[in-house]
Amino acid sequence: IVVPKIHSPKERQRLFIFGYPFGSEIGKEITIGETAISSLRRNDDGKIYKIQVQGGLNPGNSGGPLVDSKGNVVGVAVSIIKGTDVNFAIPGEIVQEFIAKHRK
Repeated sequence: IVVPKIHSPKERQRLFIFGYPFGSEIGKEITIGETAISSLRRNDDGKIYKIQVQGGLNPGNSGGPLVDSKGNVVGVAVSIIKGTDVNFAIPGEIVQEFIAKHRK
């Protein structure tokens, strides 16, 4: 498994979302959308555990990467609050930690 270099997110940073929103209902081609970071949620230790983005995610984007303008992975799409523009991703660092922990 090749793990890409992860870059730390910054508030108001513009990101690109890659995925298959709504699954095969709209086609099998990958969709690229835009969003921006609206909030970085931190735990009690100050570590970012959730990235809030301003819209752009749809059902079917979950698991897809959020990348910056240079193509660096910043996070992975995980959830939306239906009927709002409040969407969430997990930081790339958390994904890397998970992979390292579960690698055989």
